[in-house]
Amino acid sequence: MNQVEKIDNFEVVTLKNDICQIKIVPELGMKIISLKNEKSSREWMWSAKNPNQIFENDPLDPFELSPLIGADECLPTIDPCEINGVEMGDHGLVWSKKCDYSLNEKEIICTADLEQIKMKFKRTISLSGPAIQFKYELQNMSSNKQPYIWAFHPLFNIQEHDHWSYDGVWGSFLCTSSKNIQGVSRGSNIRVNDLKGFLKMNIRNGEKDNYFIKGFFTNDSQTMIEIKNKDTNDSLIFDYKNIPFTGIWLTRGGWNNYHHIVIEPSNACYESLSEVSVDSEETSTLQPHETREWEFSIKLSN
Repeated sequence: MNQVEKIDNFEVVTLKNDICQIKIVPELGMKIISLKNEKSSREWMWSAKNPNQIFENDPLDPFELSPLIGADECLPTIDPCEINGVEMGDHGLVWSKKCDYSLNEKEIICTADLEQIKMKFKRTISLSGPAIQFKYELQNMSSNKQPYIWAFHPLFNIQEHDHWSYDGVWGSFLCTSSKNIQGVSRGSNIRVNDLKGFLKMNIRNGEKDNYFIKGFFTNDSQTMIEIKNKDTNDSLIFDYKNIPFTGIWLTRGGWNNYHHIVIEPSNACYESLSEVSVDSEETSTLQPHETREWEFSIKLSN
C-alpha cells in the first residue's frame, strides 16, 4: 500500500506492506524519515528531536543544522569542499535539494538534477516482503571525467540489547575520525576482529560514555551486516555485498550527546571530494557521459 500525506507542509510518501513501512520526503533530498517493522512496531530511524520535525535547509548549511532524522543521500561529497569553483556543502548537494518523484503501486522513483556538477541522480525504492530494495543510477552529463563520492547515510536508533555482527571475511577498518578511544585516531587501521570492542552498542542511553568513531572497510569478501536485539529478536540485515566500501559511524554521547549508529554503503573510503582525483580508482570516477548503476537491500526481521 502506498500513500501520500502532508507532514510539516511537505509531501511524504509511504510505502507499506505487512512487514515493513518506509516514509520518504522527496522535497527534502529524498530523505527517509521512518523505517518501521510493522510486526514489532520498532522504529529504526533515529531522530534528534521529539516530536520529530522536518524542515528545509540552505545548500551550504552544516548538516548538524538539518532535521537530524532518518537517512540522507550524500553526493558528491561528505565533507564540505570547493571543486572547480563549485562550493559543496556539508554532506553534499542532494540532501537539501527539492527532488522530483514518481510513484506507482510497486515503487517510488526520486530524481535530482545536479546542474552544478553536470550529473543526474536517480534512486528507486521498492518493497519485497521484508526487504527494502534500493536501486541507483548516476549519469555524467559532461564531456569530462567526473570524480564523486556517494554514500547512503542512515541514522539508526540504538536500544538496549542491540548488538551487531557480520558475515564474511574483512581485512582492516580505516578510522577517519574518533573521540576518546585510546590508541585510535584518524588514519588508524583496526583489525575487524577488534572492531567490536569499539562498537559497543549494548550501552544504555545515559550511561557515562563519551566517544565516537567513524571509518571504512572494504566489502571484498563481505556478505552481510546485522543489527539484532537479543531481547526482542528485532533485526536489520544489510546486504551491501555489491558496494565497494561500508562506512561505520557510532556515537555514544561523543557527538552532541547523541546515541546512534550509521552503517553506510559508499563507493569510496574518503570524506571529501577534494581527496578524489579524476585518476582515482574506477569506483569513484565516472567517464564522460557514463551512466553507472548499483543497488543494495535492507531486510527487516523479527
